[in-house]
Amino acid sequence: MSIHTKLAEFVDREVEIWTEENTEPWIGILKEASPDYVCIDIDHVVTYISLHKIVAFRLSEGEQDAPEEGEEVEEEDEDER
Repeated sequence: MSIHTKLAEFVDREVEIWTEENTEPWIGILKEASPDYVCIDIDHVVTYISLHKIVAFRLSEGEQDAPEEGEEVEEEDEDER
């Protein structure tokens, strides 16, 4: 599976992307993942990153803790505590 295909799974979610030039990740909402570049929205500023410069990526920590779309969150019944 290619990197842009993997990134495409995260469209409309917050991601962290590391590039060859940066020691800190770019963090923003992934808007598009093409074979040549990705487009992320960082505080309402659209940023394009060349795909061949990306060395690593993941969902942001907040997104990792959030339930998947359509996934039900199990709530504890207070009587059971």
